[in-house]
Amino acid sequence: MQTLRKVSTMTLSSVTSSSTQTIPEVPSTPAKTADSSATTAKAPEDKVELSAAAQAKSLKHQGQSVAQIASNLALTTKTVDDYLGITDTSSELALATLVQIAKH
Repeated sequence: MQTLRKVSTMTLSSVTSSSTQTIPEVPSTPAKTADSSATTAKAPEDKVELSAAAQAKSLKHQGQSVAQIASNLALTTKTVDDYLGITDTSSELALATLVQIAKH
């Protein structure tokens, strides 16, 4: 008779162009005893799906541009900007410039 020992591992794969990340994990179980002819059953995988906002932040952290992130996630650049907290100041700057010109 042989004693089986539980070994737990966790891996994390980074997102490139897919819409989910998978983190397989072996569930915690007590040690079992079995004879030498027993085979080890494979545990089911747990999956974690990240929101589009979380994926956008992860891709930005990896160095991708807003345009690349938008393309990879099938989103508009405006949506990606919103997820990343980027505000469009170009129209505000143009308005401020026009006000300064009008004052002179």
